[in-house]
Amino acid sequence: GKGLSELVVPEDLDRALQSARAFLIASDNNVRSIQLRMMRANGEIRHVEVRYRKPVAGGSDEVVQVGVIRDVTDRVELMDALQQQVEKAEEARALLQETLDALPAGVVLYDSDERVMMFNKVALSISPGLAQPDVVGRTFSQLAVDNARRLEGAGYARLDVDGAIKRFRQKGAQGQRQSMDGRW
Repeated sequence: GKGLSELVVPEDLDRALQSARAFLIASDNNVRSIQLRMMRANGEIRHVEVRYRKPVAGGSDEVVQVGVIRDVTDRVELMDALQQQVEKAEEARALLQETLDALPAGVVLYDSDERVMMFNKVALSISPGLAQPDVVGRTFSQLAVDNARRLEGAGYARLDVDGAIKRFRQKGAQGQRQSMDGRW
């Protein structure tokens, strides 16, 4: 058969050898795991997960380790593809945020469950409650209740939270208000 150095791709060989040395001098019986790339006879490189340990007491003196090698190539490729998609989604989110911030009007985006997804700088200047660290993911209703409590605590008259929620859920010219300079 072939030795380890002939199966493991050269870039992973030092790491595999270090792991093997540490295993041989270890006094415990813990399961160890390492992920490597191995080359098949046809030259194809596969990702494998190797889990191994010293045999339980009563085993042969000739047996140094027992273990399982599992091909995880599909999982590694799926994780790489997922990471690429996450990066693309983050780039798109950053571009959308940049676009929203360029708008002269305050904009808050909600998902279908009425949860805040994102908002622009103008919306933040109009609604300081958006500055809360956990605002993204909270519902409009939660924010309305929190805002009413904050304003009441500051001495303002009680807000009609139910009315605000009802207006939020109406189609049409919802959420418009006149700014300090008279613009809508």
